[in-house]
Amino acid sequence: MSVLRMRSSRPDAQAHRTATGRRNDAVPPGQLAAAADAAVRSLVNRYELASGHRVPSSIAVVGSLVGDGVTSTAQALARVLATDFGAEVCLVDVSAGTPPGVRDASAAAARRDNGIYEVLTGVLPIEAVLQPTDHPTVRYLSVGNATPDQVHAMARWSELELLVKRLGDDFDFLVWDTPSVHANSGALAPLRHAEAYLLVARWGRTTASQLRETTEELASLPAIGAVLNGYRSRTPRIVRRLLDG
Repeated sequence: MSVLRMRSSRPDAQAHRTATGRRNDAVPPGQLAAAADAAVRSLVNRYELASGHRVPSSIAVVGSLVGDGVTSTAQALARVLATDFGAEVCLVDVSAGTPPGVRDASAAAARRDNGIYEVLTGVLPIEAVLQPTDHPTVRYLSVGNATPDQVHAMARWSELELLVKRLGDDFDFLVWDTPSVHANSGALAPLRHAEAYLLVARWGRTTASQLRETTEELASLPAIGAVLNGYRSRTPRIVRRLLDG
């Protein structure tokens, strides 16, 4: 499995690092997103070079713990697939997070809870709950106004299988933003609809045993790689400067 390390000099400094790892307290959000995209792009390229195949069309981004960086990694993966492949991508958020880069904030707030659950229960059509993002070919789909127990149950509904099939017909890629495996007993249920997974962990926080348990739980799915956020290099600073150019 290819492992990509997102370096940081301290655990909370990830948001203040550029793609080269240099500290910058005033890095604008767009530059942070570009750095994340570049890192995930490298991982996708490594996978395709090693496997000789294009990345699967339905990928779950998975972490062991809350705060590992699953949502930001899923958003980066969606942008990279859309940009590099000229693809239509649906970011399916079954972690009940907030929409990424929704253009109309008031409209997003008004329908923030509408999503998969409303479609499956016949309240709204799929066209009414797909939201635009700041990337022209990435759409965002929330899990909807459902409790964790309902989310766990509807992952097994035949209606969801039909919805996933339709999404697969309408989009080139599906990227699943999933709940943390060790924080949610139903986290694994939606993964039955993915073809592969991308593992996310945070340096100094996610333990080796937790990662081992997570990968064992996902043994039936192939992995396209792993992202290690907040990586703290022990390389001497003067050597890091030389490496960074």
